Amino acid sequence: MALGGRYTVKDIVHLAGSSPDQQPVCFFRRDMTGLLNALDAARTWGIRRFAVASRIGV
Repeated sequence: MALGGRYTVKDIVHLAGSSPDQQPVCFFRRDMTGLLNALDAARTWGIRRFAVASRIGV
């Protein structure tokens, strides 16, 4: 969260994600934790635009 205190952040584009593995629950938990952390930062910093890119598979 310190990043938002150092810089003016206006928008967030969330592109991070992990590759699925043999444990779908761990995969889901890992990706959802990252997304929720990014959403929490957006709320804390007063971000008005938040974009998420997703994929089903490559």
